[in-house]
Amino acid sequence: ILWSVDPEDWKKPGSSVVTSRLVSGAAPGAILLVHDIHSASVDAMPATVDKLLARGFQFVTVTQLIAMDDKG
Repeated sequence: ILWSVDPEDWKKPGSSVVTSRLVSGAAPGAILLVHDIHSASVDAMPATVDKLLARGFQFVTVTQLIAMDDKG
């Protein structure tokens, strides 16, 4: 599976930048790349999830995403 949003968290930009990049890059069907080995990425997750949910996004598994794509 390829991702469509790379916040470049491996460059260690800080959690607020990771959140900003993920939220601004999100679109229907997007796959967000986040490395759990970087503390800033882990720290960015609560705000990122809250902001994406507030914008009406939902989180699904890859299997669910593929099934949605097959229907559309």
